[in-house]
Amino acid sequence: ASLLRCRWKAGTVYSVQWVVSVGACVASALAYMHSKGICHGDVYAHNVLADSEGNAVLCDYGASFFYDDEGCGKWEAMEVRAFGLFMEALVRRTVQENGHRRRALRSIVSHCLHKDSDSRPGFPLLATGLERLLRP
Repeated sequence: ASLLRCRWKAGTVYSVQWVVSVGACVASALAYMHSKGICHGDVYAHNVLADSEGNAVLCDYGASFFYDDEGCGKWEAMEVRAFGLFMEALVRRTVQENGHRRRALRSIVSHCLHKDSDSRPGFPLLATGLERLLRP
């Protein structure tokens, strides 16, 4: 596995399946963290290790912090937006196909970047949705 951002050489294109897999791994990790009241605090491609099969792990927890139930929605919504920006960058580098997975990815990104933070999906929903897209 290597840092995802280091793999982004000019002209690099990823399969939609690979992007869905990476997104599912990262969303699952963030769902777990937020279920424990932990915010990663720095979700972007420099903090994701991914292999050629689309297996990915979130790394670099230097900006992470604990939060209490009172701030739960605020911190998760902020991190969902960061995840949306991360996924948007990946979707831009996908093969230009018009399949249902690519359309679904664009919809997920759009929901993550919703201006109303209360309207953004939570990580459990994102992880489940992306995992569902992995099925044939």
